[in-house]
Amino acid sequence: MPSELCQLIDGIVSAVREGDDARVGVLLERFADMADARAVFLLRLRLRQDMAE
Repeated sequence: MPSELCQLIDGIVSAVREGDDARVGVLLERFADMADARAVFLLRLRLRQDMAE
């Protein structure tokens, strides 16, 4: 997976944790332009793991 996608996932997870809706929106737009199904599932996993902590 490209490092840019990994960085976007990290940024989205961080923005969700912080409740930064504007940043989440910007990052999700960028993510949607380049993500494949594998990246979407990884984002879902990371978000679920973060919320479980």
